[in-house]
Amino acid sequence: MTIKVKNTPEKIMDVAQKLILREGFHGVSVDKIIEQAGVSKGTFFYHFKSKDTLAVTLLKRFLGEVNTYIEALEYESRTQAQDPAGIFFYFLEHFPQKFYQYTGVDGCLLNAFAYQLAQEIPEIHEICLGAVKGWKQFFTPMIERALEQYDAPKAMAEDFASMMFCLMEGAVICDRIDPSDALIRQFAMFAEYFRLVTIKYERESDRQFSGDQH
Repeated sequence: MTIKVKNTPEKIMDVAQKLILREGFHGVSVDKIIEQAGVSKGTFFYHFKSKDTLAVTLLKRFLGEVNTYIEALEYESRTQAQDPAGIFFYFLEHFPQKFYQYTGVDGCLLNAFAYQLAQEIPEIHEICLGAVKGWKQFFTPMIERALEQYDAPKAMAEDFASMMFCLMEGAVICDRIDPSDALIRQFAMFAEYFRLVTIKYERESDRQFSGDQH
C-alpha cells in the first residue's frame, strides 16, 4: 500500500485550517501555525505571501473539495433513482452525513470566513459570494425537475435552493454550539416539507385531469 506524503503547503494549510476554525482567524498567529506545522517562518512565506493569502488559498481548497463531493453525490443520485423526485430525495437523504466529512466538529470554513473576513479581504468576499450563488445554481435545476414531476411551479426552485443553503450553514452553526445531528434532522424535515408542498399541486393536477375526463 502506498502512503501519500503531504507536501509542505498542504501540511501548513491543514494545521492552519484546524487552528483557525477553533480559535478564529485573528486569534491565530503565523508563529503558532509554523510551530505546529513544524516549518520555519521563511518556509511559510515562501509558499504564502501573507496570512491573508493563506486564508484565500484555504477557502478555495475547501470549496473545491466540497464542490467535488456535491457533484459526485448528484451523479450518484442519478444512478440510484429513476425519476427526478427520487433523485432529489436521494440527494437530500445522503447529503448531510457526507457534508459533515468537510465540516466535522470544527465547522465550515465558508461560514467562518464569511463572518470574520468577508468585510476585510475583498477576495474572500468575492469567493464567498461566488460559492453561495454557485451552490444555489447547482441545486436549482435538480429541484426544478422534481417540481415539474409534480406539476408544481418551477419558479419555486430558487427559493427551495436558498432554503437548502440556509439549512446547511445554519445547522453547522448549531452543531458548533450544541453538537448533535442537526443537519440530518433538518434535511429530513426539509424533504418532508418539499413532499407536502408538491403533493398539493399533484392532487390539484389529478383533480383537473379527472374533471377533464368527465
